[in-house]
Amino acid sequence: MTLALLNARTLWGAQAAHVRVEVHLSPGLPTFRVVGMTSQAAQATSERVRASLSFTGYQFPLGRLTVNLAPADTPKNTACTDLAIALGILLATRQTKFSPDLSDLMQTHKQGEQKGLHQTPHDWVFLGELSLSGMLIEVDHLLPILLTVAKEMAGAKVMLPQQQLNHLPFIPGLNIMGITGLNQACEVISGVTKPNWFKPTHFKVASIKPSLLCLSDVRGQAEACRALEIAAAGGHHLLLAGSAGAGKSLLAKRLISLLPPLDAEESLEVAAIQCFVSPGNQAIWGRPMRSPHSRTTMVAMTGGGAMAMPGELTFAHRGVLILDEAAEFDRKVLDALREPIESGVVNVSRLRARVTHPAAFQLVMTTNLCPCGWFGHPTQACQCTLAIREAYQRTLSGPLLDRIDMSLTLHAPSGEWQRQPKAAPSSEIRPRIEAAQTRALKRQGCLNHALQLPQIDGLQIINNSVWAVLNQATQRLGLSTRAQLKAIRVAMSCADLDQVDQVGVDHISEALGYRLHNMVKKYYNQRLN
Repeated sequence: MTLALLNARTLWGAQAAHVRVEVHLSPGLPTFRVVGMTSQAAQATSERVRASLSFTGYQFPLGRLTVNLAPADTPKNTACTDLAIALGILLATRQTKFSPDLSDLMQTHKQGEQKGLHQTPHDWVFLGELSLSGMLIEVDHLLPILLTVAKEMAGAKVMLPQQQLNHLPFIPGLNIMGITGLNQACEVISGVTKPNWFKPTHFKVASIKPSLLCLSDVRGQAEACRALEIAAAGGHHLLLAGSAGAGKSLLAKRLISLLPPLDAEESLEVAAIQCFVSPGNQAIWGRPMRSPHSRTTMVAMTGGGAMAMPGELTFAHRGVLILDEAAEFDRKVLDALREPIESGVVNVSRLRARVTHPAAFQLVMTTNLCPCGWFGHPTQACQCTLAIREAYQRTLSGPLLDRIDMSLTLHAPSGEWQRQPKAAPSSEIRPRIEAAQTRALKRQGCLNHALQLPQIDGLQIINNSVWAVLNQATQRLGLSTRAQLKAIRVAMSCADLDQVDQVGVDHISEALGYRLHNMVKKYYNQRLN
């Protein structure tokens, strides 16, 4: 009676759950059972492992063989555990053994072998799907698995398919080794072949391609371009409203070109998430920009499904999420944004587990003021009644609008658009945004959109005259506490762009101007009707 213990990983949501592979061999009628997963997946795994062992020349044991993938209540992507199961069978049947030279627990291993226990060191992780010929097949979504291992097990040694090393960046805290098949894996763990650790020569963030979008594509709309600059400097959420042809979508898509590049750690985090959406699971480096369709479902937006996979909110992590024609979205889908845009995470609850996905995105919503889109246009007439317009705008609920830092109403140009002045190029504006963000990070350790009121009080960068203007606006407009806080955050971003240490009256006045659209829009219809 022998028992072999190995470590593997399986994908759960956008992270990797730990799997303990236990292989138990005892006398009895020849059986092979894999427990800890669905019966259909267990049958597929057992057939792959049996065929690969036989083809590579190893003897399949004649006895009662039980493989347990613990914990049993965690859903598993079984393909990742093939290599660990096959090696566990070979260890349990003594067709191979783990070399003491690869472990610091030499005496413990010797005592365990005497008791029939073959345990690989806790810092070794085996990943790979076996083909019927014993060769290793690429593991889907490998990068998020490796990042989770690096976070939870510093200095871990990971064995994975050789062909995936070509697309793998340097991951701090991991020792990675690529192998081609089951035979080579046995030679390495037994000490016959010396491990060849993967040593990348450079970090792949250097392969980021510059965005083809540029703010100079915008003609006119100087106020909107200023709003984009402030939003980019502080990471603020933005709402652009107006008639058709005002340039709302054009402006929203140019925000990504104003944002500074990601650092090495952020690039790894984004690339791991983008493996779920890119062709062939290839990592995408750089800030993402997502623009889901207005008929996107709740699950597709927030994430979910049987394996709690991430959704559009997570795919836009560290980037920009554009909701074009936001009033056309289902109201329940829009209200699902209320918690993530404040907390930066989205929680997906399932029967047996709860998964938290990152969702620190910057939201930009665009919307018309009526279903036909012509309300407020200088030349086209709107055919919608006041009741229809109000019902259309009520799709954006009050609590959601209260969480938007900046709102702006755009007007379509009345003259020839070719004669409108061009906006400054993104390459000219980006250095100012980088300088503003550097000031904010040095001062408080985060961008202005993430500041809380106790932190603002501790910074002491707002004088009494600014508080007086804010209190007067609160009394006249009935601003909520959240709206006041967001106005202060936007004012701090304006001050950072001006490279000053104190928020002035002109800064808070400009910030309050970006809150007025939410307060007076119900009167806006009547004024233009």
